Amino acid sequence: MVHVPECVARHWPLPHRADGAFTGFYANVITPVDLSDDVWHTTDLYLDVWLAPGREAQLLDEEEFDEVVGRGLIDADTATRAREEAAHLLEAAKNGQWPPQVVREWTLERALAAKAG
Repeated sequence: MVHVPECVARHWPLPHRADGAFTGFYANVITPVDLSDDVWHTTDLYLDVWLAPGREAQLLDEEEFDEVVGRGLIDADTATRAREEAAHLLEAAKNGQWPPQVVREWTLERALAAKAG
């Protein structure tokens, strides 16, 4: 069973299609990161938020989340906090505050330049 006092979101600008078209933004609701010995440890809490260009943000994987909560794999406090974080992301997307500017600035060109070194 997973129990953590709070949840966070990990933001991903999704890969662009082969033609270079931007597909949207995606966030996993996860446990806070524990960085020890240069290894990143966290737990994905199943809920995800997807925002396609020109569309409203959508909450994904609710059925899967409800199943693992029902099976006791995520405790009630963590489940509540995960839902709160997802709701926060959806509300922030409605208000134009999600994804954060630093994520919006991560363009295909910038990613390719970083990869090229």
